[in-house]
Amino acid sequence: MNILIFENEIVEVENAFKMLNILYYKSKLVYRYETSSQDVKVEEYKTFDLIFIDIDLSVKSEKDGFGILNDIKKHNTEILKKVVVLTGSNLMRKKLDSDGYKDVPLIQKPVDYKDINKLMKEKLNQLSKNNKPDS
Repeated sequence: MNILIFENEIVEVENAFKMLNILYYKSKLVYRYETSSQDVKVEEYKTFDLIFIDIDLSVKSEKDGFGILNDIKKHNTEILKKVVVLTGSNLMRKKLDSDGYKDVPLIQKPVDYKDINKLMKEKLNQLSKNNKPDS
């Protein structure tokens, strides 16, 4: 499984993702960490199974997490189903909802591998249901 993670402070989340990979996925998860929006073309997003986006990216990033979400919305709204937001702000849920992203789940930092695992299972379950042909 390929996972894209936009995070400006990789060290904040890296250990949680490593633990998740070892304990639940037998080290079969492949992560790509990026610190800025311009490091990945929006067309590439579809090649990832899940995308984690930190709302606050580094100053060298052309866009913050909302800019990335807006690019995804313009390019292919289906990709939003793969997105999870990472944030240190307890007010972010309200902002996501008011900006039209109420279906995008959120994980509060500091992240815990158990929370990531629970959310990943839910997301992957939803995605597999959406991809099944009608009976």
